Amino acid sequence: MTTITFDENSEAGRTLMSMIRNMKPSVRKTIHLTNEKTEVAVQHIPGVPHTQEELFEAVQRSKEDIKAGRVISHEELKKQITTW
Repeated sequence: MTTITFDENSEAGRTLMSMIRNMKPSVRKTIHLTNEKTEVAVQHIPGVPHTQEELFEAVQRSKEDIKAGRVISHEELKKQITTW
């Protein structure tokens, strides 16, 4: 299980909570919100930043990719997706 924490007092946090509350239930996906004082996430989604340090590292890698030209346009990505 992955636990995602966010500040519900921030604009982004309120927006995210609103989106979560408006989602229709899904058989395939479950959203589990926990109180970070009572439960600790022991797993996270591979490749998705989990801590602030991981997020910072991901941003740094992204900046390096941009500088090195390892990017594709939105249009090119849309073309690739159609072949999946």
